Amino acid sequence: MLEPQVCLAKLSTEAVPQPSAQFNIRSIPTVVLFRGGKEVARRSGVMGSTNIVRWVQSNVRLAGLIAVWFGSGYSFTDPVMPDT
Repeated sequence: MLEPQVCLAKLSTEAVPQPSAQFNIRSIPTVVLFRGGKEVARRSGVMGSTNIVRWVQSNVRLAGLIAVWFGSGYSFTDPVMPDT
């Protein structure tokens, strides 16, 4: 729904803790939106896939955006959490 304008990446805070410290991630899951290497928005807490799409679309113009999902034990093959 967001591709190709938005790239969604999952990052395991357990496997790779350095970016979590660098971006001051205090709770998981947290989604951070970046444009041009700069943070433009952030939200912590569980969100279903529909809510993630709505949140991204409501916060920024889509072109060139990267959304990073910081969480515990995630891999790139894990599905996004279902809507709650």
